[in-house]
Amino acid sequence: SIINVTGGTFRGGMDAWVLNNIEGEKAELNIKGGNFNANPTSYVADGYLAVENNGVWNVELAAAKIGTTAYATFADALAAVKGDETLTLLADLNLKEILTINKAITFDGNGKTLTSSAGRAINVSGAEANGVKIQNLTINASGERAINIIQNATNVTVDNVTATAANYTVNVAASAPAAVVAIKNSTLNGLCT
Repeated sequence: SIINVTGGTFRGGMDAWVLNNIEGEKAELNIKGGNFNANPTSYVADGYLAVENNGVWNVELAAAKIGTTAYATFADALAAVKGDETLTLLADLNLKEILTINKAITFDGNGKTLTSSAGRAINVSGAEANGVKIQNLTINASGERAINIIQNATNVTVDNVTATAANYTVNVAASAPAAVVAIKNSTLNGLCT
């Protein structure tokens, strides 16, 4: 059996939960929302966080995750991600500054939208970013570029991305002369250079 909790106020502590059905089979508690007077972290669903404030825990959707570790903010997840890991968006993202990817990660938009008012939405930058994958993402960039490959970055894959920008949706700068960009299953509304 699975018990899904999506909201409400719960008092009495987590020990008050009875999670066994009469057949003796263990039931699963899957919390995706609510307000608790005891820490519900052990029961929080993947992609959600229990945030404590003055002895009360609120369960809420995280901004992003790396593996099964959820992060309250995208900035925290970006700082924590290591090369060869996947950073997955769990909510739409609005940015006023350039998102710089300088490690060989997979940035999985998970069907979400990145809206950027910066001059460039995403910079893939540096030799350490060789092998970056940007996938499953919609990019709405009001600035001149959606994805900008710079500073010796190479081997970038753009897969299942819909991008719109004022000028270039994918741009390889002169500072990345050896860049190879694979674009798959994507809709790019703007120039590509």
